[in-house]
Amino acid sequence: MAKFSWLKITLLLFFTFLVGARYVFSQSSPTPPNPTDYNVNITGPTITPPDYSKNECPICQPKQFWSDEHGCCQYDFKSSGSGSSLEIVCDQPIIEVCAYKYTCLPTKGCLAGGSKLSKFNPSDLCGKLIYPNERDICLKCMQDNQHVWTALGCIPLSLANIISSYLVKLFVGIGGAGGLLVLIYGSYLILTSEGDTERLKLGRKYIAAAVKGIILIIFGFFIFRVITVGILKIPGFK
Repeated sequence: MAKFSWLKITLLLFFTFLVGARYVFSQSSPTPPNPTDYNVNITGPTITPPDYSKNECPICQPKQFWSDEHGCCQYDFKSSGSGSSLEIVCDQPIIEVCAYKYTCLPTKGCLAGGSKLSKFNPSDLCGKLIYPNERDICLKCMQDNQHVWTALGCIPLSLANIISSYLVKLFVGIGGAGGLLVLIYGSYLILTSEGDTERLKLGRKYIAAAVKGIILIIFGFFIFRVITVGILKIPGFK
């Protein structure tokens, strides 16, 4: 009887140990995440890929990989009991022009030497902006290496782009607004003339001058485009 009692006690202790061990391991080892709960988040600008026909070659940081749509990217894998996520943060690459064709190794640069177009990283400037929407606009502005973000907005770097994108449009806008104001003032003089012949004539003169001015501005802009784009074919005025 004593041996049988000790056997029962031993089996009971062993069974209790197994139940306790199973409970401990079930608490310390969470359920593996379901592959269907895998989320991928990509943040960063949409870039213009390098022109490989011109021997342009992208250079990234050591821990980054290359993407034709987003540039130099780096990933961070996170896993938890509720699921998994892959955070991919992308940035603008440094562009290098290779001295010889077919010597570009993306993310590493030119194998046989070359010259960098710019060592400036747009994120150095855009990352200092406070509002996220401004950072996105800044990166989009500077993705073609032909514009720079300033307090006045996105400004082109070349003189031709400055003239065609800003000065011409500014002058046309100011001239059109001035002509519209003169037209409104002339109409006001006519409506309030109340039989005054001089006031009526003055209003007609203002309206005629405004219409002639607007037509002259439109015609001048058309002639400017024909000369710069059609005849001289100056780059940047298209």
